[in-house]
Amino acid sequence: MEHDLLLVDGDIPLDDQGDPIFFSGSQVIEQSLRNRIFEQNFMVDLIGDRSPVNHQAVYQKIKNEVEQDPRVIPGTCSVKEAGVKESSNNALTVLAKSNDGDQLKLVYQLNYS
Repeated sequence: MEHDLLLVDGDIPLDDQGDPIFFSGSQVIEQSLRNRIFEQNFMVDLIGDRSPVNHQAVYQKIKNEVEQDPRVIPGTCSVKEAGVKESSNNALTVLAKSNDGDQLKLVYQLNYS
């Protein structure tokens, strides 16, 4: 089982004793995928271009990036954006299954204002 340091907004939070927080399991994969998606600037692309056609292209890029991870079962990734049409706040949800059978879920808040 993999172990990793917890990262929150690029920082390493510490426990009550001042030690870094470690975690394992599907959270390791989720954090790794979240970082990969962030590094590829996919969220910037979505917020910067509101064209539904271009959003679909970015969703496909996200799916491809997620499914390239050897810990993810190919063909299990889905990307959906949901929100209120009158609102500028939407959420992007990325779902996939790990090779261990765990459901992976990444949620990004998109603020279009």
